[in-house]
Amino acid sequence: MEQLIGFAIFVGIAVIVGTWLAGLFLECIGFFPFCWGLAKENPKEENPETSKLTLPTGVVTKEIIPPGQGEIKYSGSFWQAVAVEPIPEETIVQIVERKGLIIHVRPFDADKEL
Repeated sequence: MEQLIGFAIFVGIAVIVGTWLAGLFLECIGFFPFCWGLAKENPKEENPETSKLTLPTGVVTKEIIPPGQGEIKYSGSFWQAVAVEPIPEETIVQIVERKGLIIHVRPFDADKEL
């Protein structure tokens, strides 16, 4: 009986760890390609005329008030965001760069983009 209980505990732990590893693997498959798109070596070296057209955009979900953080929604995920100027909720922003888990944004100005 004690061996059966020990085996049940072992199987339970194995299922929990296996499920966690499978979830981590699936998250990485969907998450890392997104990160690779944001992680540019040095975006300032790009041509300024074309870089404005290629920067991804998101929507502010929690107001960004510098020097504090706000929140944006980009590609179905929520990210902590900072900006140089205050940006209210529901504003479309351009993603300038990513440092760790913090996204640096600026307001999207359609007139300047064209």
